[in-house]
Amino acid sequence: MKRFIATAVFAISVLGIGVFVASTKAQTTSIAPVSSSEPNLKGKFVIIEKENWYIGVKENVRFASVGNKDFIVVPMSHKDGESYDHWMGLEKISGLKVFEKMEDAIAHDKKTSPR
Repeated sequence: MKRFIATAVFAISVLGIGVFVASTKAQTTSIAPVSSSEPNLKGKFVIIEKENWYIGVKENVRFASVGNKDFIVVPMSHKDGESYDHWMGLEKISGLKVFEKMEDAIAHDKKTSPR
């Protein structure tokens, strides 16, 4: 009887560890918004500030997380028209300038652009 109880406790422990490891791996690979309290930038025009890097005015920038790392996701396109999302860790961003109108963002960009 003691052997049966020991085997059952061992099996339950192994099963519990397996479930814990599986849930930990799922958390590190899931992609989700940072939080519902993050600003909604859909339809807004954004200038992203980062030391030694410049991309100009971007639209529909969003936030996302992978595991415990937060990103800003910037829609980009090549000169040939191919589009892609550029993911940057938020720790690399020094600031955001957000505009309601494209004209305002472009006017500000022309005044402050390093180009």
